[in-house]
Amino acid sequence: NYLTGTSVQHTMSYVNKNDPGSGIEGVTYDPIGNKIYFLNEKNPGALIVANSSFIVTNEYVLGFAGDYSASDYVPETGLLWLGSDQDSKVYICNTTGAVLQSIKITTNGLTTGPSLDKFEGMAIDYANQKLYVVTDGGQDLIVYQISGAVLATNETATQAKIKLFPNPAKNEIFLSLQNTKGAQYSIHDLSGKMLLKGS
Repeated sequence: NYLTGTSVQHTMSYVNKNDPGSGIEGVTYDPIGNKIYFLNEKNPGALIVANSSFIVTNEYVLGFAGDYSASDYVPETGLLWLGSDQDSKVYICNTTGAVLQSIKITTNGLTTGPSLDKFEGMAIDYANQKLYVVTDGGQDLIVYQISGAVLATNETATQAKIKLFPNPAKNEIFLSLQNTKGAQYSIHDLSGKMLLKGS
């Protein structure tokens, strides 16, 4: 709490087995789905999804950027914005990490100019169509005006639809999948234990 100076620490059930020196770089929260999205920087680059108890429920390996350093969930669109320091780009993605659009960001604005110096954080103000970016190298806060065309929405992108029924279930559950080509799914119990996965 920034008003009282107190903080809360949580331990997450995730270990980067390939490169412990390349860890979590970005975190953002989906207040509607009550999910927390973490970015693993690289080796492997990954989008890690946890529930409100910080239990990892899904992990999606990302391969579209050199590294992953910043993230923000936009409730108005249901999409994630993921940033790459190495690429000096922002990627608009669905919640499984599939890229819908990419935007080059520079010190002069969108698309043209020198790359950012250690792009490490961002936030989107959807109502005012602004992208806020912070850098470690220049210790800058840069504000970009973005257009409605850049602010991709669920209406302009094909989204996977998954239904699980009945809820609650006694002995059987049914899974209905639409627009899920190439998508993966996993089903977990309340403790976070994986019961089933597939694609």
